[in-house]
Order: sequence, then structure tokens, then C-alpha cells
Amino acid sequence: MRKLLALAAAFLVLVIAPPAEAFIYWTTARPGAIGRAKLNGKAVDHRFINGVQLLSAVAVDDSHVYWSHPSTIGRANLNGNGVADPFINVTEPYGVAVDDAHIYWATPGGDWVGRANLNGTQVDQRFIRPAGNPTGVAVSESHVYWTNRDKGSIGRARLNGRRVNRRYIKIARSPWGLAVDDTHVYWTVPHKGRIGRAKLNGTHVNRRFITGAGLPFGIAVNDRHVFWTNSRKGRIGRAKLDGSGKNRSFIRTKRHPIGVAVGPGRN
Repeated sequence: MRKLLALAAAFLVLVIAPPAEAFIYWTTARPGAIGRAKLNGKAVDHRFINGVQLLSAVAVDDSHVYWSHPSTIGRANLNGNGVADPFINVTEPYGVAVDDAHIYWATPGGDWVGRANLNGTQVDQRFIRPAGNPTGVAVSESHVYWTNRDKGSIGRARLNGRRVNRRYIKIARSPWGLAVDDTHVYWTVPHKGRIGRAKLNGTHVNRRFITGAGLPFGIAVNDRHVFWTNSRKGRIGRAKLDGSGKNRSFIRTKRHPIGVAVGPGRN
């Protein structure tokens, strides 16, 4: 019996992988790199993924890190190895988001939200027509969201691209980055140094949810905090989900950070 128990324990050690640790990721355009740090702001690696130019947005799922720059979507493993750039050839992608089945991107110049399978197949560069110079994109269990920078609004559609609502939330300013959680949608307004928030049904709009955020382009959220990039100061900011406990210099980056994401990682 003891031998059987020992064999069973050894088998469990072999088949059960250790859980992935959570990290915060950010992009810098020049020099092109993706930085990474632990959620407590420690173990900062400014060049976790290096040698990719003009990066804008970043997204993370359970197996890969994705990023966008002027002509492609790139991808790497969670440990930073296996860099594929290009991974998907598309036209002028900016914001990037992923769910369990697809990767989505905003195309400001072409005025579209694109979509592809997570393996890079079935590329549809005209999946949704936002009509408003989209820069940010986010996805929930039921909807795709995007920022209409020229129209001062947040748009939304079903995951199948139908029932498009181009003015789901009216902001009256130029929204840029976008993030969603189980209850709220968040957006950045860089030239005002603000972060806005509303409920997922589009109500309770708070255009001054966080103020004094510097020059925030990217935004990310997890179950405890909101994170944003302050491109002017080279910082990652952080606040609690209710907007309190604001720390404008949570992480100091080497250059001007643009995109930010929160997700698992491997060493």
C-alpha cells in the first residue's frame, strides 16, 4: 500500500503543473519592448520581450502574450520565448484583446475592429464597423467593446459581431484605451489625464472616475486594481477598484509606456 501511495504521489507531481503567477505587462514604442513585473510592482524586467519596434497595445491569455505594431499582431509564450512577429499580418492594428477563442484588434485608420482565431487563422479585418476611429478594444463573456475616438463614445456588439451599438456610452471627449471586468467598463482620456468608468449596461457613467492620471493611453483591470500607463512620466499607475488609493508611480518604466495588460506568466 505504501508503494502504491508513493507512486500516486509521484504521478501527481508529474502531471500537475504549478499555477502561473500573475504579472503586469506593458509596451514601449521606442525602443520597442514589452516590460513585465509582478503584481506587487517588484521584479521589474524592462525588456522581457525585446527587439520589436513601435509597439502599441498588449494582451495576455493563459498561454501567450500578444502585441500590436503598425503592420502586425505579434505573439510569444508566457515565458517570453517563441517570439512570432509577425504572427498575424493585418493593417495598422492598435488596441488588442483576447478571449478563449479569438483575438480582436482595433484599426484606427481603416475604422474597423478585426478578429481572428487564437491560432492566427480565419482573419477578418472587417469584423465590426465601429465608425469612429477606434483605438481601444476589450472583450467580455458576451460582448466586444471599442473606443470611438472621433465620436467621443464607447461602442459595443455581440461576440458574433451583430447588434452593433456605436454609441453605447457617450463620453463627449476622445477615449483611447479600454478595459472591462465583470461589472464595469473603463476608458482613458489621455489629453485630460482622466479615467472614466460605467456599469456594463452603460449606466452610472463617471467621466472623472480617476483624475490626474498624467497621459494615460493603456488601461487594464483585475479583481483588485485598475492599472494605467502614464506615457508622459514613464510610469504605470494603480488604484483600487473604487478609484481610491491612487499611486501614479506604481512602476517606473524606462521609456514612454503605451499599452498595459494583466495576466498570468511563466519564468
